[in-house]
Amino acid sequence: MLPYIEAQNQLLALATLTPIEWKPLMAAKGRFLAQPVIAPIHLPPFDNSAMDGYALCVPKSGACVDARFTVVNRIAAGDENARTLKTGEAARIFTGAPLPQGANAVVMQESVNIVDVQTIVLQKSVQIDDNVRRAGEDFTQGKTVLSAGSRLTAKHIAVLAGLGFAQVAVRQPLSVGLHSTGNELRELGEPLKNGQIYDCNRHLLRQLLQELGCIVQDYGIAPDNLAQTQTMLAKAAAENTLVISSGGVSVGEEDHVKAALQSLGEMNFWKVAVKPGKPLAVGTIGNSRFFGLPGNPVSCWVSFMLMV
Repeated sequence: MLPYIEAQNQLLALATLTPIEWKPLMAAKGRFLAQPVIAPIHLPPFDNSAMDGYALCVPKSGACVDARFTVVNRIAAGDENARTLKTGEAARIFTGAPLPQGANAVVMQESVNIVDVQTIVLQKSVQIDDNVRRAGEDFTQGKTVLSAGSRLTAKHIAVLAGLGFAQVAVRQPLSVGLHSTGNELRELGEPLKNGQIYDCNRHLLRQLLQELGCIVQDYGIAPDNLAQTQTMLAKAAAENTLVISSGGVSVGEEDHVKAALQSLGEMNFWKVAVKPGKPLAVGTIGNSRFFGLPGNPVSCWVSFMLMV
């Protein structure tokens, strides 16, 4: 039997990457990045206000309570940078609006006393950079935002959208053909006769594979028959990058998966020093990799988690 670590190392040596494809950003959730994402711009792209209030030009020491400022402008989100502020001047500003040249702080509107349309008085002290979101505060231009191999989640999609990416390079999803073997297996909803059980392995494996982003094709149940097992394996291998079967990989007279694999392709190894999960077959059929997992549900799950 192959030692557990050696089996894993052999599998890693066999592993290859699927081809690259470009996907629209809104269709890329759950996919794996094929190349690193580099920020093409600063995010935020410009200095802006984090609050509704007043942009101020304050001295290095800050501005104290009761300091008076002359309001010289009004800036809303989407406006272009307005005239440069001088010391003692303010601009009415709203959340997300660009900070005017010369401004170095924002005071919340709740923290000022409005004397008239052109004059405000501070009700609290203000320091440089208060309530200001600086350009590049989240990501600076040229910085690696996401590394290759990252699986895109909703928050990643939001970041990429904020950086202006309309599409991203991702790996094509792995296509997996899935089937079980055994005369005793029945599909869900079918009546059970004596000696029969419902096939749960395919449902287990389908969920595990889909959680990993794979596209799964279900080929159902093959009886304990060499010819039919060969036919099913050949079809699944022709249509998928990876084929996974459960059951029929031990040494019994009704276990035909190993023989079918050897007749159709190549056996890389068989039997791993793991319990549960010893009768694991790994090989190649044409251009498709093959895993023959044990039929016992716990052994099937352990083999998948450790090896597949």
